[in-house]
Amino acid sequence: MIRCGSCRKTHQTVQQVRECYGNPLRLQLEPATDGQLRFLSTLFLERGMEDLTGVSDPETRKEFTKASASEWISDMVSKKREKGYQKLVSDVPAGYYATRGDDGKESADGDPEGYGEPPLDFWCVQRPEEGNWAGMVFVKRVLGGHDLITLPRKMQRMALERIGQEGHEEAGKLFGVSLGRCYACGTSLTDALSRELGIGPDCRKKWNAR
Repeated sequence: MIRCGSCRKTHQTVQQVRECYGNPLRLQLEPATDGQLRFLSTLFLERGMEDLTGVSDPETRKEFTKASASEWISDMVSKKREKGYQKLVSDVPAGYYATRGDDGKESADGDPEGYGEPPLDFWCVQRPEEGNWAGMVFVKRVLGGHDLITLPRKMQRMALERIGQEGHEEAGKLFGVSLGRCYACGTSLTDALSRELGIGPDCRKKWNAR
C-alpha cells in the first residue's frame, strides 16, 4: 500500500496515486487543508493586506476547497491585489452602512423588495483591533435590522465596492436614517438630531475626531 500525499489516504498502485494527483474534480470537492489556510492567512498578514477571502472567519473557512484555496494562494504569491481596491478597503471604517441596489432597482440578493425606496441593502463592516483577527476586515449582512449574516468573499467585496461608490459617510447616514440606529455603533437613536444625522452624540465626537 502506498500513502498518497494528495488525498492523505492509501492506494494499492503508483498509477492510482498519479490519478489521484491529476483528478481536478477531487480538488474542487475536497476541503482545503489546514496548511493551505494557514499559508493563505500568512500571505495576507505579510503583505499588510485585508483578508476578504473569509479564511480568517471560522465559519466561512469551512467553505474553502483545495481548488479555491490553491487559486487564492497562486494569486497572492504572483501578484498584489489592485491598488485602487486596497485603497477602497482601507478607506471604509468599521461601522454600519446601507447601499442601494444596482441602478436603484434591486438589492444585492436580487430581491426587488426591501427597506426604503429604492430597496436598500444593509452591511456591517468589522475591523478587529485585538486578538487573532486584528488588522483584518469582515463584512456581514444586516438582516431584520439586527442579525449579522456571514458572507462569502465575493459578496464582501461587492459590499465594500458599493459602500465606496455611495461614499462611506453617505452610506452610513443612509443606514442610520433608514433604521433609526447609529451607523457607528449600531445602537438605537433616541433624539431627533441623532435620527436626522444617523449617528448618536457620543459617536459623532469620536467619528469627527478620526
